[in-house]
Amino acid sequence: MSVKTKGIILGPVERNIIVRSEWLTDTHMDHFQQLLASCSDYKPVETWRIQLLDTIQAVFYDRKNIFIYDSLNRKTLHNQHKQFLEKLFPTYDFKKNPVKFPKVHHQPNYNDCSVLAIAFATSLLFNIKHDKVTYEYKLMRSHLIKILERNLIEHFPQDPQLSAQKVLPLSVIKAKEYEAARIRTMHDQNSENKCAKRRRQCKDNTDQEDSRNNCNKKRCSNDQNSENKCVKRLRQCKDNIEYNRKKRDKYQQTLPNSRAKKVQRYKEDLINNRAKQMHRYKANLEPNRSKKRMRYSKNSQHERDRQKLYCDNKWLYNKRYYEKNKSKSNLLKENHNTAKNIIRKYEKFRSKNYIKFNNPAAIENSDNIFRKFF
Repeated sequence: MSVKTKGIILGPVERNIIVRSEWLTDTHMDHFQQLLASCSDYKPVETWRIQLLDTIQAVFYDRKNIFIYDSLNRKTLHNQHKQFLEKLFPTYDFKKNPVKFPKVHHQPNYNDCSVLAIAFATSLLFNIKHDKVTYEYKLMRSHLIKILERNLIEHFPQDPQLSAQKVLPLSVIKAKEYEAARIRTMHDQNSENKCAKRRRQCKDNTDQEDSRNNCNKKRCSNDQNSENKCVKRLRQCKDNIEYNRKKRDKYQQTLPNSRAKKVQRYKEDLINNRAKQMHRYKANLEPNRSKKRMRYSKNSQHERDRQKLYCDNKWLYNKRYYEKNKSKSNLLKENHNTAKNIIRKYEKFRSKNYIKFNNPAAIENSDNIFRKFF
């Protein structure tokens, strides 16, 4: 009949609020929610989320109806409550299955709504129907203090003058629920197996009949299709022959006109294309000339600089010259060496730099000397 938890303490301020018959605070409700979560599948949610609808997380609800236990028994749904329920259960159809308000224990004042809400939660935990329960109103707050101080959930005391409902331990209730769920699943499986067997039998019977009917239908349809195909082919052949004749006649009639049109189009396009080409050529003539001049000046300057740097060592920039020297005979090589010796003797009188850059006549003489030997 009770469940005990550890680690939750009721403070003196919260205890005095309960004793003075004042409204319960968020701490009382959160305290009880933690106790309820410790002994059931209930998942507690902070009470401030009820006032902020955007923070509510949606929950899938697969039951037929939603029940609201209102201790004032007004049986009306407030707009704010409706918005809260729509946020909490987005898949539930409120038009087909409207919210139900069962008759519950009525509160005589406007301060004990939270106490009765906790009592309704304990009755749901112990699997007791609310329309058959009447609590002993004077002992409800003292019993709530016992629950929160001991961290022990017990059912609220019932009115002894009326027929009290039997309260079973939670272990017995859970065992019964487990057994009922097991029986329900077994029943569902058996019913599904029976339905599957019936469907198989029906399918087997229908398949045999269908196979026979299909064979007969196929034979008839094949015969009809073969005849229809032959008739269609004959019609298509006749139609194609007539169509091709008409097409040939039209082509022969339109042939001179089409040729004349093509010739006229060609002449018109010829004049236009020539004019466009001349215009493009004139427009691009001067830019092309300037580009060629720039390219020529760059290449010629580059060649001059390279010749100045490598005038003595032609093999560094002229591959063909180097390859020719490889293929020369020994006689030519000896003559080349003698020419070098003559140049060295001549360089005793004049410096090499002066001959290269300041005396072109000497360079011509040296070229003549080389020509004699090569």
